[in-house]
Amino acid sequence: MKSIRTKMTNTEIVKKSKFIAIVMPFDDEARLEEELNKAKLEYPKASHYCYAYIIDDKSSYEDDGEPSKTAGSRVLELFKLKKLDNILAIIVRYYGGIKLGTGPLAKAYQEVVNYCLKEENLITLVDAYLIDLKITYQENDEFLAKYKDYVVKSDFQESINYQLKIPSDLLSDFEYPYEIIKDIKIKSS
Repeated sequence: MKSIRTKMTNTEIVKKSKFIAIVMPFDDEARLEEELNKAKLEYPKASHYCYAYIIDDKSSYEDDGEPSKTAGSRVLELFKLKKLDNILAIIVRYYGGIKLGTGPLAKAYQEVVNYCLKEENLITLVDAYLIDLKITYQENDEFLAKYKDYVVKSDFQESINYQLKIPSDLLSDFEYPYEIIKDIKIKSS
């Protein structure tokens, strides 16, 4: 599986309609509304705000008033065809006054996103786990020497609480007691 390396944007004009694709790494459905609101603030008064995403085995799309199966649904098909995961595309359309027809409209939505999916913009994903663990302050230097690149959150109390994203193949050799929060995918190193 692959995903996009970093957030990318692309703009294309098709028969006076402006299509803006915002494509980004995405692994939390709860962030969807936040990302849509950001797009609406950055690109106000657009005719349509369509989207598509895939996270593991979950996927969704929104055509936002465009003819059925011409916008977000076509972008979701593109993601599946390219075997992408942990990815979100929001496509903003400013209607230019000329109807495109369903075929050209679907093609415009796919092409504006596809530009962001060039091979050099993609990364390989590996299976991983999000884990919680506690260590003592005495263990911290040795722990960080091995695992600092995987730390996503830390909390310093009586002990040190860490949250890590760790590849599955490293977990079997992991030396500290941990609790698995969920299965995830991360970029390979």
